[in-house]
Amino acid sequence: MRRINLVTSGMNAELHALLDLHVSRTFQEFWQNARRLLHSEVSAASAWFAPSSDWLLPCAAFHAETAFESEAEFERFQRLHPLKAFLDANPHKLMAIFGDAVSDACLLKSKFFREFMAPQRERFSVVLAFRQQKRVRALIGLTRLQNDRDFSPAELRALGELHRHLGAALQEVYELQRERSARGALERLLAPLPMSIAVLDWNLDLVYCNESARQSGALWITGREHPRYLKKAANGFEVPRELRELCGDLKKAWNWRDKNRARSSRNGTVTVDHRSLPALRASVRLEDSNPRGFGLPLFVVVFENMADPANPRLPKAKSLSQFAQLSVREREVASLVCTGDSNKEVASKLGKSVLTVKTQLQSIYAKLGIVGRGRLVSLFQQ
Repeated sequence: MRRINLVTSGMNAELHALLDLHVSRTFQEFWQNARRLLHSEVSAASAWFAPSSDWLLPCAAFHAETAFESEAEFERFQRLHPLKAFLDANPHKLMAIFGDAVSDACLLKSKFFREFMAPQRERFSVVLAFRQQKRVRALIGLTRLQNDRDFSPAELRALGELHRHLGAALQEVYELQRERSARGALERLLAPLPMSIAVLDWNLDLVYCNESARQSGALWITGREHPRYLKKAANGFEVPRELRELCGDLKKAWNWRDKNRARSSRNGTVTVDHRSLPALRASVRLEDSNPRGFGLPLFVVVFENMADPANPRLPKAKSLSQFAQLSVREREVASLVCTGDSNKEVASKLGKSVLTVKTQLQSIYAKLGIVGRGRLVSLFQQ
């Protein structure tokens, strides 16, 4: 009974390691789970992970078990490794040991062995190659010491079975990382733009929203431009009731069997005006995220402030995101300062002390992220 429990425990540990591997979200998580899975299947003194430089930048975490002192040393290790050259020259090979590429006599005389293996008393190694269009994108290596034995055929078969799991998990992490990086770059690009835009998924959960859309959404819900209401409502983006109803109508009209639904969804933009602020309107469009039929469409919400006569298609994001941050008293102070009044004149007109005016000016500068009267005047003129 005890023997069965030990075997079952070992199988469970391997299964958990395999499941953790397939739910990895970052390269560091992938390598941590991959090492645990490899060591549960095959005993080895050390393991290293070497992605190609045009695919992923090197990271010290990828060779945590080894004695490399720098990334340059690790790169030299890869350049001199005979199995890397062998796998590069044989695109049909997914795995190799030293016996496949070089004889024992040549290995013991090689610069690679003298520089990297002999000081660590290492003797045997197996390397797994992961390719994309026959080009090696990453290598995983396992190493054993001199007093160990070479990797057996049974162990190599086990590594061959793990290769497909490692490759699938590695590709998934790479796609997630690339999508995350692209989305982050897009969000950083769109965040300062004046266009108020928000993207919702099929369940109306927020996917993306810039600061201007948060302010516009808060203005839509509160119906008041007073900064106290905007600040309270703009902490998070809440879908207004009218826009939620529009999304429901678009859901009902959407037909997943329609081969031209990607084109029709772009033309099916629905616009609604605010009930109490006629200059404020919002447009909702159903955007098919994948016209081939994979995945559900997204809702793109764009707020517009038609009160701007110079460019009615753009919302007045600056007035919402900057001027609305000021209190009523701070707006009065800012308006008088912009007309050329001194602190003493402003204090006299508003019935305040000069010290109070100076304090409010400092608060105005801090909220608007500016320094000095000249920048304040320029901002209000814009």
